[in-house]
Amino acid sequence: MPTTRETVLAALHARLQPLAARTLRDEVLPERIPAAGLIILRDGQPGEPEVPGLTVEAFEAAGARFYNDAILVTAVGSLPIRVGRQFTAARKLGRTHQNVLVFCKGDPRKATEACGPVEFGEIDAAETADEADPEDDK
Repeated sequence: MPTTRETVLAALHARLQPLAARTLRDEVLPERIPAAGLIILRDGQPGEPEVPGLTVEAFEAAGARFYNDAILVTAVGSLPIRVGRQFTAARKLGRTHQNVLVFCKGDPRKATEACGPVEFGEIDAAETADEADPEDDK
């Protein structure tokens, strides 16, 4: 009898078949992708590591608990210069964000107290002028 995981993957594979894109399971990426597109359904076989997940596992193994996460969006700036060669050679994209993972070992409330008060900078008048007036919603 197939496992629940195999049943779900088989159902997903069957559901994707009617699409114009070619659908494969656990196949190697071909040299060229068909014009209609290509979907490769991976069944958990090793591939590129899922770095944020591995980071969480490593910290938890060390006794810290995953507490929060965020995406830090960075300016494009020098991205075209940094990835120009790799994009030209292999169409590998560059990132304009960073994953921020927050861990806590022990009580999060005590950790918050140990960090001290939060300081916020002054809000510029030009920034507040761009915000919508609450009266506009009425």
